[in-house]
Amino acid sequence: MSTSAWTTTGSIAMRMPRGAGLRKAAIVRAAALAALVLSLTDGALTVVLGGYGVTEANPIMAVLLDTGTFWFLLMKCSITGICLLFFVRHADHLFFGMLRGGRVVHLVLGGYALIVAYELTALSLVVNSA
Repeated sequence: MSTSAWTTTGSIAMRMPRGAGLRKAAIVRAAALAALVLSLTDGALTVVLGGYGVTEANPIMAVLLDTGTFWFLLMKCSITGICLLFFVRHADHLFFGMLRGGRVVHLVLGGYALIVAYELTALSLVVNSA
């Protein structure tokens, strides 16, 4: 077995540097961890905004939120964590015919970043208007 890796881009074969696969895997794992932290942040901001009368947009999460903060945050992070773990383990697998698992992790991270930014903006507007 060779220690070098070759990849094909169109009709051009390019040699990948040694360790590139390990760096790529570490980046995907770091992105998954960051997405999990943002998921927890999203949950905490949802609870805080709920105190100001803002409702949860996701009906399933709204039901969980009614059961209590602990169970809401536990289930939110568990569901997110299990999904992220799946995509990290299958980072090189092609999903939906066009996205690799690692790319899905990065999209989830971007999505949570946007959600948290939206919630922080909403929180600043609610606090300033009160």
